[in-house]
Amino acid sequence: MKKMLLSLSVTAALAGCGGGETLEDVKNDSVTVIPKATVKFDPANGVISVPNDLLMSGTQDGTLNIPGELNDANVSIPRAAYANPQLALGALDGWSTQVPFKIDLTFPPNVSLDATSAGTPGSVRIFEVIMGASLTDEQCSQAPAGAACKLVGELQFGVDFITQASGDAVAVIPLKPFKAGSSYINVLTTELKDSQGRAIEPSSTYATVKQEAPLITPEQLSLQGVVNSYENVVVSSGNITKDEIIFSAAMTMQSAGPVLGTIKKLLAASLQNPNLPTPAITVPTQPMVNVQQVFQSQGVTVSDAFKGVQYQKGSIMLPMYLG
Repeated sequence: MKKMLLSLSVTAALAGCGGGETLEDVKNDSVTVIPKATVKFDPANGVISVPNDLLMSGTQDGTLNIPGELNDANVSIPRAAYANPQLALGALDGWSTQVPFKIDLTFPPNVSLDATSAGTPGSVRIFEVIMGASLTDEQCSQAPAGAACKLVGELQFGVDFITQASGDAVAVIPLKPFKAGSSYINVLTTELKDSQGRAIEPSSTYATVKQEAPLITPEQLSLQGVVNSYENVVVSSGNITKDEIIFSAAMTMQSAGPVLGTIKKLLAASLQNPNLPTPAITVPTQPMVNVQQVFQSQGVTVSDAFKGVQYQKGSIMLPMYLG
C-alpha cells in the first residue's frame, strides 16, 4: 500500500510540473546556446599576443626571450640565426615604441568582432606603470621583477593611441611614441563586444589566474601573481574595476636612446685610440654602371630616372659591442 501511494504521489507531482507540455513543446522552447568569444591567452601552450613582457620571463641579459631563440639547454642560438627577423627581436631589451600591434581574439562560428566597439574609447585602455626591480624608483626596486609596482598614469584615447578591428583581433595604433624604457599595461574591458552584442570574455587561463584564491602549480602561482599585480595597479586609478577587465598584459619599451648614446661615445673614442674597433668600409674597383642597368640585368624594368643614379657595391664591417 505504501509503495502504491508513493507511486501515485510521484505521478501526480510529475503531472503537475508538466503543465500539459509535450516533449516536442520542450524542444521548441529550448534556447540555442552560442559559445562566447574570448581573448586568446594560454602561455603554457604558446598562445600569447605580443607585445607581452611574459616573453622576458627568465631573461639572463635583460632582452626578450622569443620562442625558438633558446635551445633545449636554455642556451642562446648561434648569432647567424638572428638573420630571422622574428628571432632578431630576442636581441632587443623591449618592444617598439611606435609600431602598431594586435591582441588576438577567438570567435565561435558565425560570430565576429563588433567593429564599432573595437574603436570605442574604453574598450582598450593603456596605463603607464613602474615595474618591480626598478633602477629609478626606490619604492619599486625591491618589488619582484616582472610584476607591476606603481601607477604613473593613463594614456588618453584619441591623443596617445586609437584602436580598431583587424579581423579576429583588436589593433592598437600609437599616435605618439611610447616612452623609451618605460612600461605600460594594456587592458581589454567588457566594452569590447562581439557581433551578437555580448561582451568578449577572458580566456579560461586568464579567468583562472586572475582570481584571488591560491592555485596549485608553481607556474600557475607565478602567472597569478603577475596578473594580479597588473590588475591591482590598474584599479588603483579608481577609474576601472577588476570586473571590467578581461585581459591585461605589460609591455616594456626598448631603451634605444641610451644604447645609441653609448655607441656614439665608443665611436668617438675610437677616433683617438686605434686599439678600439672602428667601422671599415670597402668598395672595390668595379665597372661604372647605373641602377637601371642593375635592375635590367635581373629582368626588372624601372623608370629611366634611375639612369642618373650610380651603382657601386661594397661591404662594411661593424664592431660588435656585445659579448
